[in-house]
Amino acid sequence: ACEKGGKWEKALELFNTMKRRGTKPDIVSYCNVVAALDSASRFGEAVALIKEARSNGFYSKAFSSFHEIDLHECSSCEARTIMRVILYELQSGARKPDDIIIITGRGKHSE
Repeated sequence: ACEKGGKWEKALELFNTMKRRGTKPDIVSYCNVVAALDSASRFGEAVALIKEARSNGFYSKAFSSFHEIDLHECSSCEARTIMRVILYELQSGARKPDDIIIITGRGKHSE
């Protein structure tokens, strides 16, 4: 709802309040906030959230291999943000461009 209403600040505030109160975010929480940030062109914050989610065990299929990025189970905004993570890793030298395979499709919930 926050994504469609352009209320990324509210989405992020609710997400952070939830974490402060000890509730662990699930994949739906991450997805909704990433979508709100993506729709508001808040790409740096969306990337940070995907990285946090990844470190908490989410998006394991997307990042199952260093050379293979599988975006089939991702929404279009999640896929865009994951690709930004990959591009940042390439730019910083954390990832080498040798033989990266990106598996795409129309994505979950795409139109």
